[in-house]
Amino acid sequence: MASAAKPKTGRPAAWWTGVSPWLAAVGSAGLLTLAFPPFGFWPLAFVALALLLWAVTSAERLVTAGLLGWLFGALFYYGSSWWATHSLIVYGGMSTPVAYVLIGVAAVLVAIPTALFALGFT
Repeated sequence: MASAAKPKTGRPAAWWTGVSPWLAAVGSAGLLTLAFPPFGFWPLAFVALALLLWAVTSAERLVTAGLLGWLFGALFYYGSSWWATHSLIVYGGMSTPVAYVLIGVAAVLVAIPTALFALGFT
């Protein structure tokens, strides 16, 4: 019986083709968070954008692309809103867990435009 193996193309697969788009969205949010103060590694912003765009365009379904954009946005906004949490705790007199939950809720809501961007980009 003949084998039904696919013929190989002339180009080898890139090393990043095995990376999950979900992991790429999480990594992109982490890199973009590091690009902003207090870290200030601003060149990482370009890498983060490229990684996010790769993750969104590699999604197989439109809904998945939107969820990837939403996950990226929520993680980035949560990671870069440390100053708001600090303000709620220090100046607002709020307990630490409540402040983190409130910022988490805000990050989930603020990530909606990022999800819409991902939907429009695909």
